Amino acid sequence: RPARPPPRSLRDSCLDVLSAHANDIPTDAIDALEETAAADVLRWIMSKQKLTTAIARRFIRSRHKDLADALKELDLVAGVSTYGPGFVPNGRGCIR
Repeated sequence: RPARPPPRSLRDSCLDVLSAHANDIPTDAIDALEETAAADVLRWIMSKQKLTTAIARRFIRSRHKDLADALKELDLVAGVSTYGPGFVPNGRGCIR
């Protein structure tokens, strides 16, 4: 029988589950958190590279002004394709 990993803390388990389901966290749930807890959730989401524009907007609309101000400084569309699937720039338009 393989050795079991050490138990994680309840806090880490909660942050892991919340960050795994970040698309399902509404703004009012973010508002219900203390700012430090909301920052921890956001940090875990970002560490898993799951921060999307939609998720960031929910944090921006939350009551947590410092988090909102920090997120507003990010370029939230830098990695988003604005041309759709299959776009290959070739100087003449889109190749599909």
